[in-house]
Amino acid sequence: MRTLTFSLALFLMLWWSPGMSQEAQTCAVLDPELQGKYAGGCVNGLAEGRGEASGSASYKGGFRAGRKHGKGVKTWRSGDRYAGAWEDDVPVGPLTPGMMARARAEAERAAAVNKPGVRVCREMVVGVATRDWMRGTVTATEAGRIAIRIDNPGQFQHVIANQTVRKGGVIRDAPQAWIPCL
Repeated sequence: MRTLTFSLALFLMLWWSPGMSQEAQTCAVLDPELQGKYAGGCVNGLAEGRGEASGSASYKGGFRAGRKHGKGVKTWRSGDRYAGAWEDDVPVGPLTPGMMARARAEAERAAAVNKPGVRVCREMVVGVATRDWMRGTVTATEAGRIAIRIDNPGQFQHVIANQTVRKGGVIRDAPQAWIPCL
């Protein structure tokens, strides 16, 4: 009986060890819409094999090196779904009408903020449920990035592209992260 108790205790200690818990927490999914929760295989800190991820959208299917790969279904909050094949986070089958509409809207928004003098805003998530807004003015466009002079850094301290956001400072960021604002 004593050996059985020791074996059970050892099993539970290994099964509930902090190392296993940390491994599950450090497994990354690279799609920004799926960064939130992940359950599934993990290799070198990246999602691998079959898994489920959710953030502003959800996905159930295959992963390779943190990217959607193989067969899987991604569902957006609008209810639009893509049931098909993925290769390195890119759908390789026919796009749904919702996916085409989102791509058009993203391209229009990027074009609208990609001009010097345009006032832009960016929403930042703080913790689990808090949102913070920062505002700035586009000062230049350069190689797929925009330079933004920060007019209002928001209520919390933020870091973008390894730079702390400060009032009057200039940061360089992807235009897709910003929206036109007043």
